[in-house]
Amino acid sequence: MQILFCNNYSMSDVRAAWSQGAFPAHHLWGADGLEARGWPVTFVPCEPTTRLGRAARRAGYLYGDPDQEARIWRLAHKYPGSVCYSANSRTTRMLQATRAAHAWRTPICCVFHHRVPTGRSMRFLLNGVDAVICLNRRAERTLTVDLGIPRERVTFAPWGPDLRFAGYHRPRSDDGFILSAGKTKRDLDTLLAALPGVAAPARVYSMEARDGVPSNVELVLPDIQPDGRRLQFEFESVLRDLRSASIVAIPLAETNKLAGLTELNDALALGKPVVMTRSDYLEVDIEAIGCGRWVDPGDSDGWRGALAELSADPGLRDEMGATGRAFAEKQWNYELFTETVVCALESLGAAVARPRRISTAF
Repeated sequence: MQILFCNNYSMSDVRAAWSQGAFPAHHLWGADGLEARGWPVTFVPCEPTTRLGRAARRAGYLYGDPDQEARIWRLAHKYPGSVCYSANSRTTRMLQATRAAHAWRTPICCVFHHRVPTGRSMRFLLNGVDAVICLNRRAERTLTVDLGIPRERVTFAPWGPDLRFAGYHRPRSDDGFILSAGKTKRDLDTLLAALPGVAAPARVYSMEARDGVPSNVELVLPDIQPDGRRLQFEFESVLRDLRSASIVAIPLAETNKLAGLTELNDALALGKPVVMTRSDYLEVDIEAIGCGRWVDPGDSDGWRGALAELSADPGLRDEMGATGRAFAEKQWNYELFTETVVCALESLGAAVARPRRISTAF
């Protein structure tokens, strides 16, 4: 059975970086585990080559990725009995609709990251999805309870860190600074408002320049190309800062969707304490586990208090970091996620009957 693997960014690039030891495997979303089981995996290129494809990327693939889906369509005909595995459900929405309309026979397995809409269009699209992997329990409940998808088609998977990654095992230190290295959906205004009241330096990654940066904050900005494009931060630079940080701060601007998990995974793997905006879409309860502190959305005083507490207590930081690492080793790691993905795809088999219609009221 051929696996046609796609995502909303280039998985071929990630695979190349991983094979060179420069990137942790959890960014492969289980594809390496499928290959290890002997399954042939085709990494479908994620590169817009048409005007429509470029427009779809700018729209966040709200209606799918037409260029990538066209490639999957051709590959499915080249490899009869294949399965489409999408690490982001948005990229295959047109294929889902085509399968729901009985016009495509290739089974689809999708990863759902965020809150799942419950409107008619989503009900229709889900008729074209054979297996769903959820990164949080709230999405799982919406799918099974609110939308009525059969329980055997929906699986929760702990997308935890690749604890075997060599970068997590290089020498680490506690250099006394607070680090905020995330770039997506971050509430840096609230964090920066809190930092003047904390007796510790901070390093904050930001995609754009900001006014009024506190004197104890080093703002890290991306390189800008001559055409004005901002380059992504180099992972090795981010990882180097994570290895030497005392506290990892993850301020979230939106808490109605999953965000901050990549940075949290890095912190858990490196044994770093975390201060983070409270979110219902994260399955890692940092306070219940004992590896960090929650702060309510927009609460600069809460950020100031949590950061000041941890900055003043190296022993507490060590204890929290060790607790977070132990939690990851036991129940939140990439090996567990990969096993879930493998089981979900194996359950589809080489030939899967079209899924039962969820609702006919559209």
